[in-house]
Amino acid sequence: MSDHPEIKTAEEEKRVYISEDTNTGLSSWFAFSDSSYLKGFTIAAGITLVAANPKVREAIVKGGVKAWQYVQGGIEELKEKVQDVRAEMGSQESTEDNKK
Repeated sequence: MSDHPEIKTAEEEKRVYISEDTNTGLSSWFAFSDSSYLKGFTIAAGITLVAANPKVREAIVKGGVKAWQYVQGGIEELKEKVQDVRAEMGSQESTEDNKK
């Protein structure tokens, strides 16, 4: 122990932290005041809903497929635009070469 009560060693801090944060018994299973517990509880409930409900699963899969189709369509559009720009640049270069 240190001479100053307000200054604690690392080991003392560790003991205090552990004793304050350790819930024992059944109450540790239902720590609704802990934000990390609530986040985990919400995520687990969502996963359970998706895993247990075929309609929800089907809707999520359909939405994912639709989103993927939009992404693929956007990529194809971008490829076409790049080809158009390359073709225009090639035609401009050949026109400039003919002028010389």
